[in-house]
Amino acid sequence: MINETDEDKVYWVSIKELENSTLAPNVLEYLKVFLDNDINEAYITSGNDFNFLPEK
Repeated sequence: MINETDEDKVYWVSIKELENSTLAPNVLEYLKVFLDNDINEAYITSGNDFNFLPEK
């Protein structure tokens, strides 16, 4: 595993710790796609609103 990149150190955190971490924009919103079995897809509109598409 890579320990460090030019951007910063690489390390694991719990999902709960993500809430208090510096993240790329909208990561917590997109994380719902991975954690919620009822969500199949997500996209952001030009008005910066999130839309989640249900599992088909």
